[in-house]
Amino acid sequence: MASAGEKPWVVDRVGQVYGLQVILLKRVYVLPWAQFLYAEGNSEEVRVVLSAHDVVVKGSGLDSLLLILQLSRSWF
Repeated sequence: MASAGEKPWVVDRVGQVYGLQVILLKRVYVLPWAQFLYAEGNSEEVRVVLSAHDVVVKGSGLDSLLLILQLSRSWF
């Protein structure tokens, strides 16, 4: 949980980025960037599409997450 104005997500740029880690309350998913197809959305909802998974993130201030996803394609 994050307070208003705080980003509830982080980007780890240390070392090679191999995947997207989605941390939920009782489960963690690690999805490989090699299967990344595209991302779309706005400041309230972002959809990340991989070859076998769709990840939908809902919240606020997510437009900067879209920018990070765009830049992450150049990391691998």
